[in-house]
Amino acid sequence: MQKKARRARISFQHASTLAPEKRINASVITQVHGDSEEAVLEALKKTYPHWNDFVVVRVEWLT
Repeated sequence: MQKKARRARISFQHASTLAPEKRINASVITQVHGDSEEAVLEALKKTYPHWNDFVVVRVEWLT
């Protein structure tokens, strides 16, 4: 059974593709299936498949 999707504003960091030693700060509003950190990371990986090494800074659940 798939968990209910919720909208979330996710603030995160990821490695720069041009300079991997640097971190880029970003934010996105997207659907997250579940309410765990793992669910948030899966949503980021699905939204940005060409990026990796995510560090979630903040999750704000939206109604």
